[in-house]
Amino acid sequence: MKISLNIRAPGSTPDVDEFREIMRRAERAGVSCVGAGESMSHESFTIAGLIAADTSSMRVGLSMINPITRLPGTVAAALASLNYISRRRAYLIIARGDGAVHNAGYTPAKVETARAYFLAIRELLESAETTYKSRHIVMRSPLKEWGPGIPLGFVAEGPRMLQLAGELGDLVQVGAGFTREVVEDSLERIRDGAHESGRSLDDLEIWWGGRFRLARTTKEAVEHPSTLTSLASMGNHALRGDFVEKRVPAELHERLAEYHLGFDYARKGGAENVALMQRLGLTDYFAERFGIIGGPDAVVARLRHLESLGVQNIELGARRLADMDLLEDVIRAVV
Repeated sequence: MKISLNIRAPGSTPDVDEFREIMRRAERAGVSCVGAGESMSHESFTIAGLIAADTSSMRVGLSMINPITRLPGTVAAALASLNYISRRRAYLIIARGDGAVHNAGYTPAKVETARAYFLAIRELLESAETTYKSRHIVMRSPLKEWGPGIPLGFVAEGPRMLQLAGELGDLVQVGAGFTREVVEDSLERIRDGAHESGRSLDDLEIWWGGRFRLARTTKEAVEHPSTLTSLASMGNHALRGDFVEKRVPAELHERLAEYHLGFDYARKGGAENVALMQRLGLTDYFAERFGIIGGPDAVVARLRHLESLGVQNIELGARRLADMDLLEDVIRAVV
């Protein structure tokens, strides 16, 4: 199994030197790649550049960049610059958008918009020129030297995004969940998309992401303040849309619809959404479907189970050096 880290908010690591040491230790521990996630609370390109400067072997990505708040020319130039700084270790993951879009007053991109955005960025990286939304875009260096060959992919949670990722992406990060049925369905939809472009699953690098919390004991992990807020967020954005296609049990459809209607994006990480999740009895389902939560032994057992389902590459996280102390043991056990 390969491990990646997603860095969502540097503010959760109080000291920049501690943050940098986490990245260096992650690389020494054997982490394959690290992605700076998009957010309204920090600037992901800046964070990715810092990581690239402090590391030498693991790949450094911009993860969950969305087509709504980032112009393709800006993203292509930043990505080529990151590829230069990192000595060709850059990658990009595109998403339709969640909190970073809603809190800017917009709605997430449609699937076809994500497709056009991906193709525009890929063409810019390969030839420094494209047309996007009827606008002709021409770029200069460093794109011509550092743009070609950068892996591009999608975050995919729903059926259409999974198929699109299989059709176009070099990478896909699956956010649909970890139950056996969901894993099998996700792989089948990615496979269908790959066949559309004459490819197979072997031509893609497939990563899986959920909600991760590692602590000294499982009780401590479950009771950590951010565990429930993280599950509440995932259960909102990953399961919106067609519940049947997303393999949600029928007995949860009504409660989940009520949850989505009442979810407050302005308080995305707040107690109000957690209380709503708990009142509707959705907590255990969200944890089962999306969670990797527990002490070291429980997390290792969970990862080995996921590997038996076909999950070969998994995204985890670390916010403090104390997290790395525990995570290094987990990595040694599963990599």
